[in-house]
Amino acid sequence: VKKGQFASAGVMGHAAAKLRQVGGEHVMLTERGTTFGYDDLVVDCRNLELMREAAPDALIVMDATHAVQSPPSSAGTGTTGGGRRFVPTIARMAAAVGVDGFFLETHDRPEQALSDAAVQLPFEQLEPLVLELAAIGRASNGGRR
Repeated sequence: VKKGQFASAGVMGHAAAKLRQVGGEHVMLTERGTTFGYDDLVVDCRNLELMREAAPDALIVMDATHAVQSPPSSAGTGTTGGGRRFVPTIARMAAAVGVDGFFLETHDRPEQALSDAAVQLPFEQLEPLVLELAAIGRASNGGRR
C-alpha cells in the first residue's frame, strides 16, 4: 500500500490492520513523501520508523523515484517533473534507516519514458546503486527486526 501524500504513518498502520482483517497475510507499506506546501514532496525519514511501529508485521518500502517527483504545476510543462539526481540520496537515507525494500523506476532511455521520465534512473545506474544500498543496509542495520 503506497502512503498517500497527506497520510500519516499512523493511518498506514490502520490500512495494514484492515488488510490483515480481510485475510492479507503479506503487507507492504510504501513511503513516497509528503506534501508540505512546497508544491513538492518532502521525505521525512521518521515516517519509515513510525510506519514500522504502526504496523510491525508489515514490510516497509521506500519509493525513491516517486519521492523526488514534482507536480505539473511546479514542473511548468503540464506533466510531472522531478529531480532524478536526488533518487540516490533518498534511497541511501532509507537504507540507513533500515527499510525492507525499494521501489525504483528505471528505463534504458529515461528521457523517452512515457511516464515519470524526470525521475527514472538510467539502467546503467541501477545495479551500482542497489549494491551501494545493500552495503549501507548491512553497515547500518537500522530498524531491522
